[in-house]
Amino acid sequence: MDAPPIQYCRTVDGVNIAYLERGNGHPLIMLPNHPYSHVQLEWGPWYDELAESCRVIRYDGRGNGSSDREVGDLSIATLLRDLEAVIEALELPRAALMGISVSSGIAARYAALHPERVSRLILWSPIALEDQIRQPYFNALAAALQDDYELYAHMVGGIGYGWDEAEAMVNWVGDVLTQAASPAFVRSALGAMQHESLLDGLSTIETPTLVIGRRDNPFAPPDAVRRVASEFRNAEFVALDGRAHMPDAGDTDAVLRVLRDLLDGIDIASPGVERATAVAFRTILFTDVVASTPLLAQLKDERMRAIMRDHDAVLQAAVDEHGGRVVKTIGDAFMAEFSVPSFGIEAAIAIQRARHVSAVRRL
Repeated sequence: MDAPPIQYCRTVDGVNIAYLERGNGHPLIMLPNHPYSHVQLEWGPWYDELAESCRVIRYDGRGNGSSDREVGDLSIATLLRDLEAVIEALELPRAALMGISVSSGIAARYAALHPERVSRLILWSPIALEDQIRQPYFNALAAALQDDYELYAHMVGGIGYGWDEAEAMVNWVGDVLTQAASPAFVRSALGAMQHESLLDGLSTIETPTLVIGRRDNPFAPPDAVRRVASEFRNAEFVALDGRAHMPDAGDTDAVLRVLRDLLDGIDIASPGVERATAVAFRTILFTDVVASTPLLAQLKDERMRAIMRDHDAVLQAAVDEHGGRVVKTIGDAFMAEFSVPSFGIEAAIAIQRARHVSAVRRL
């Protein structure tokens, strides 16, 4: 399916912003992966699949893609105007926002300023640039950006979509990035962001928030992403398998399941009102050790306690990593709750896999 027709809106400071939309249901605005975006070239089957469950809206930020290229100030406050223009042009009373990587800071800032306009806040692999800049990946990227923009674009493509993908995919991403923005713009945008804290004030945000990362993403390590989630009052964190930095790469089916489950709790007919059942709905996971009493008699107290410490650590880690909460423990039984059904299922699978690995190691 081809990309939707391009539309335009104008920011309060006179910049023309290009955006696309497809689908029905509750609106989900996916922010551009600042500082490079070309939504016409990026649009693919993954967006169409997502649009079967909600109204997907994607835009090119100023200086990118089909939006105005000649722009000046690139501060977070200015980039917010692009998002505000799209929301006002579409007359959206309320929408879910999905920030990707650096643009998570823009989405979070909007949610802090306009909580009544944001139904859900989704942050994909968010991390403060000042943390990233010290990583080897960023040092290598900074060097390539100064000397060889084509090499830089292909390096970003490899990180974003996984070096394990076919070479044609990495080259395609590199080509998209070279058309998305000029080298001078990318240097200017990244330079501007180095002087701002992208993820300040998260503790003031009341909007229900989901923070998602991938376990093997070297660009946004899960520990760093988890730290971002811990700054919120009302956020859940989930880690998906894979290393690709972008949500439309790697195991995209897992990403679609998470987003669909999350957005399913919002009333489609009345976007400003959530279903009463959505607030109270929880997925409950129960675990219990089979035949623990005869096992205790066989292993004796000391060894059994060691095994149960391992058991408890595995369960707690899996529940935490998949955005759940342990509600109660009775002996060797656990009760945990999850707000998204697929998180509970994935946590149960992770527990089974981890327990199997632990058992093999003990043997």
